[in-house]
Amino acid sequence: MFSDADILGQVDTYGKIFYVYIEEIIPDRVIKKREAYQITLLSPFLTINGFTVVLDSERLVENIFIFGLHPNCDLKTNLFCLAKHQKGVKFDKGYYENFKTNLRVYYLDDCYYVPTGGHLQYEKMNSIYIELNKGE
Repeated sequence: MFSDADILGQVDTYGKIFYVYIEEIIPDRVIKKREAYQITLLSPFLTINGFTVVLDSERLVENIFIFGLHPNCDLKTNLFCLAKHQKGVKFDKGYYENFKTNLRVYYLDDCYYVPTGGHLQYEKMNSIYIELNKGE
């Protein structure tokens, strides 16, 4: 569904639907204090290996859990922090593509942790067009 990724399956349990996507997603941008940065070094263990989308009984996005480490993901549960406009909406190809774009970006102003120890390095980008805070 929507992807070249390996889709492990669709499970309907207790009125919820789970889509499991297995694909490598490598973060390449950082947003910090409304400035855009390009990631120049990222340790391999910070690569995302896929995600599970949980839809409610009305087939609207309820939660997304990722397979890997990400600053905008709870380290204990792997629950990705979705903005209000990303929950309770239809899961379609556009949502899927936008979410993959979100996974490639670290939003460091509001995150669970920041990778340390030289595992993340980035430099300011000269110019880029990004819609910040879209949907708020």
